[in-house]
Amino acid sequence: MMVAVRVWTPGRLAVDAAVGVAAALVTASGSWDSVAQWLPRGVIVPLALGQGLFLLARRRVPLVVLAAATLLGVFMLAVGYPDGTAIFAPCCAAYALAFYGRGAELARALRGTAAVLVAAV
Repeated sequence: MMVAVRVWTPGRLAVDAAVGVAAALVTASGSWDSVAQWLPRGVIVPLALGQGLFLLARRRVPLVVLAAATLLGVFMLAVGYPDGTAIFAPCCAAYALAFYGRGAELARALRGTAAVLVAAV
């Protein structure tokens, strides 16, 4: 007796949306105890949504997504959000750059990162 099994594979948009929602939820779930006093509590919602929405375009323009998510992550770190939740979206974007980006884009990003790290030290 043979049984035919069909496997459902999600489309690209469904996977990108799931990654974006996961990044937004992880970003919004951080503690707010050490956040700057001048920053309203509700600002985490647009920051989390922004990082999640950036990840929707991670297959098309991974370098731009990495730059935008990193910029938001650095802002969040500067105002006191915890580092684990602030860097989740940039880590997803870095993975997307390594997986979907061309070799020249990856090399350029690594070269720029190395220059920033040397300047920071």
